Amino acid sequence: MIGRDVPGRPEPAAMTMELHPEDGDRARIVLHRACDTAEERDMAEEGSAMLLDGPTAFVAR
Repeated sequence: MIGRDVPGRPEPAAMTMELHPEDGDRARIVLHRACDTAEERDMAEEGSAMLLDGPTAFVAR
């Protein structure tokens, strides 16, 4: 479980990450987080994509 800061909230929001092995050396990463509003969901999706950009670029080398 990972804690993520959310603007306007005093406590971090909990987010879980699952790693699912795929064929060969591949894996699928699934992130889950409950959001109170559509705006919070959209911001979480954007932030999660940014979190995954770094490892994706590293593995792609």
